[in-house]
Amino acid sequence: MTRIVFTALILLLLAACGKQTELSIEDIRFRLEVNKCRAVLDKTAYEIGTWEYRNEQRINSSEMLWEALPESLLVCPVTLERYVLVVEENAGSLSCPSGHGSVDIPRN
Repeated sequence: MTRIVFTALILLLLAACGKQTELSIEDIRFRLEVNKCRAVLDKTAYEIGTWEYRNEQRINSSEMLWEALPESLLVCPVTLERYVLVVEENAGSLSCPSGHGSVDIPRN
């Protein structure tokens, strides 16, 4: 009798947790593209901080950014569109125009 109860309990748990999520190839491709772009955005934000620290000045414009860093860090690796830099007095961000996300640039 305990085997039947134990087996029923296991089957009930498997049925409750076993919802399978189906992803299409397009969903997987989009997620991979977003991850690829986000990795470059994160690397670029780090490199901006490093450049500003070494040079003791802030990057305040897109032109300055293009002079400071290589092109491979300034364009989306999927669409090759230029990242958009937004700089405010105490904040900054870099975003992908293709909708893959954005990253904050620390301004202390």
